[in-house]
Amino acid sequence: MLALVPALALGLYLLQGTPGMPSAPYVERQQVAARDESLLALLRSRLAALDPASEAARQGQILLGNAERSRGRLDAAAEAYARALAGGFDADLAGQLAQVLLEEGRVEEAARLLAEALPQAPSHIGLRFLTGLAEARAGRPEGARAVWRALVADAPADAPWRAMVERRLADLP
Repeated sequence: MLALVPALALGLYLLQGTPGMPSAPYVERQQVAARDESLLALLRSRLAALDPASEAARQGQILLGNAERSRGRLDAAAEAYARALAGGFDADLAGQLAQVLLEEGRVEEAARLLAEALPQAPSHIGLRFLTGLAEARAGRPEGARAVWRALVADAPADAPWRAMVERRLADLP
């Protein structure tokens, strides 16, 4: 068995893999990272020149938040999303900000944001789900259970997300 497993793995790699593909050298990866950082710096400088209340600034902040989030800079993404949200309420954007805050471990801050956002969009599925998630992560399983049960009760039988919420409910202590 000890010899069979590595031989099988090598055989699968040779059949399905791409052994001739060169890896990206460190220098190339560094150049790409530097180019990306310079583009983000340019975006930040252009955003600083815009009226923060303008739609262009709002869209730019969303773009910056998405870029920072994809790079793993959750604090910078949250800051950009918060600036964009300051320009006017948008339920999807509030959900993105809450999700980033939860990913970053800022559970109480996410819960406060969701408590403010949910009355403005009470039927928004994402905000309702994230409210339950914030409750669960804050160590309040009964709060999460109540939110998610209400969400499932309002859901159509064929909702694609229904099973995931039911699994989350079942996993609660």
